[in-house]
Amino acid sequence: MAVAGLADAAAARAALLERCIESDDAAARERAAALLPAEPTDVRLRLTCPACAHAWDTPFDIAAFAWREVDEWAERTLREIHLLARAYGWTEHEILTLGARRRQTYVEMNA
Repeated sequence: MAVAGLADAAAARAALLERCIESDDAAARERAAALLPAEPTDVRLRLTCPACAHAWDTPFDIAAFAWREVDEWAERTLREIHLLARAYGWTEHEILTLGARRRQTYVEMNA
């Protein structure tokens, strides 16, 4: 979010690197910089219609996909916390210390 408003990709890359690396070690910064692509990657998916076999390429926005996944996970977790806190009187901390599968089992028992 901190770099989303930066129009220049190089400035956004540098700002992101600065926020992610807490070390003043130049070698650590260099290794971390190697993990970030210098230019945005144009990822395209090759799709084929199973009914007519028509094939086409379509762009795939990895960042948007990842953000949707994180957002859905956060909303689902908050709903689970709300349901379990009301049903059992547990605190948020107690609910989050449960494993995801066990938490889901309790949610299903209260549906």
